Formats: sequence, C-alpha cells, structure tokens
Amino acid sequence: RIARQHYGAARDLMPLFESECRSRGLLIVGRALSGKTTILRDLCRCIGGMFRVSLIDERQEIAAVYNGKPCLDVGLMTDVFSGYGKSDGIIRAVRCMSPDYIVTDELGADAKSIRQAVNSGSGLIMTAHADSIEEAYRNEGIRTVIDSGAIQHIALVQSHRITAVKQLITADANAVCTI
Repeated sequence: RIARQHYGAARDLMPLFESECRSRGLLIVGRALSGKTTILRDLCRCIGGMFRVSLIDERQEIAAVYNGKPCLDVGLMTDVFSGYGKSDGIIRAVRCMSPDYIVTDELGADAKSIRQAVNSGSGLIMTAHADSIEEAYRNEGIRTVIDSGAIQHIALVQSHRITAVKQLITADANAVCTI
C-alpha cells in the first residue's frame, strides 16, 4: 500500500482534543482497509500542531519517511520514530522527548511499554483491528490496554467509507459520545 494524505479525516475526533478536558487516550478500531491509519495520520497532523507528539511509525506507513524526512504532513511538533519496533520506539519517546501524546498504529503485545507511557503522563492514540467495539473488548490485548487506563475513548471506523467514524464511546462503555 502507498501512504497518502487525506486532510479532514480526523474532523470527527478533534473535539476530543480541543477542550480543557481533552482525551488522554484514544483507540481507533475498524476492519482492514477501513481507513484507521488515514484517520490516525490526519489526527497526528492536527494535534501535532497543538501538542508535543511522538509518532512511532514502525512500518513507515504513517509518515512515509524518506531520507530521514516525513513525506506526509504529520504535524509541526511531531517527532517521528521511523523503523523502530513499537515497544522500543515508545520507550525511547518517553525517555527522550517527553511527549504529550504518543501515536502509533496496530496495537499488539506492547503492554509493558504502554504502561510506561501511561505512567510518564503521555497520552496514547493507537489503532487496532476489530469489526465492532464488542469485538475489540473481547480481544485480550486490547482489553489489557483498556483496563490499564491508557484508553479513554474508542472510535469505530465505518467500513467501506474511508474517514467516517461510525461510533465513539468512552472506554468504560458507560457512555456513547455524540459525533
């Protein structure tokens, strides 16, 4: 796949980061090819103009780094960790950059580094594969991250319509947010 920019993809999620009570953790879930990474990239660009952001771009899909420079706009105050393993990149970002947010894709078995990021005060924005919010809660790895307190909101990306958020809930599943 070739990474490409889609400005405005994150517009439904920006209110979570524009208020004083901004989200400290967001998980974007959806099927493969639903636009999760496109939304993540645009959200990184938007908040990267307001906060210190560390982007962990393990497979170079988000910033499309070439010769050490991002080819895509990921935000003015965004430091890109390209080609690092996710856990290593998260730990390095926390130790060296003191980011307000750490952005990465494809949540996996990164619980230890995620816990370190949460304990450092950095917020997390990540993606994960799931067809529904219910399926996301049934996934043990995702559930561990939610239970750690790293995630406050979960956004479900609508399939077959890129850049459309279908549902947004709080991570404790007690409230559905209006978008």
